[in-house]
Amino acid sequence: MARRLKIKNFKDIHLDLGCGDKDHNRSDKEKNNIRMDIIDYGQEIVWDAKEGIPLPDNSCEHITTSHFIEHFREEDVIKIINDCWRVLKKDKELYIICPSFYRDKSWWPVHLWHPTETSFRFFEQDRVSRADNDNKGEIKPWKINEAILNDKKDLHIKMTPKK
Repeated sequence: MARRLKIKNFKDIHLDLGCGDKDHNRSDKEKNNIRMDIIDYGQEIVWDAKEGIPLPDNSCEHITTSHFIEHFREEDVIKIINDCWRVLKKDKELYIICPSFYRDKSWWPVHLWHPTETSFRFFEQDRVSRADNDNKGEIKPWKINEAILNDKKDLHIKMTPKK
């Protein structure tokens, strides 16, 4: 797998995780917008998110990911969301857009995780039992700021790390 990390400034990053090709690119042209995907579309970071996010702790002002997280297995989702917790600054936001399995029960072979709002509530630490933690490894605590199901059957989740 090709890897590239082409970043000059590691401060105040707005990360587009799973950016996709230019037709699906959601990043605007702000100074510190950094795009990351496993496939090389010419973005700043070519990397497998299952191996972590190759950015320093507390370096991101914002992380956006759209139609990305459902392509991972449950244990990898936990790793990826934990790593978002690590790179996000205190009180900053992870914004996830994904299909909601609750409303859209269709099955796509490339979707390995079928999230609902309840799936994301799992990351609110007070709702996670000790047994869940033991089975899944450490789960970083989050606060769900917003959970919206739109008319396209997409779930929009805004989360802030509890640090």
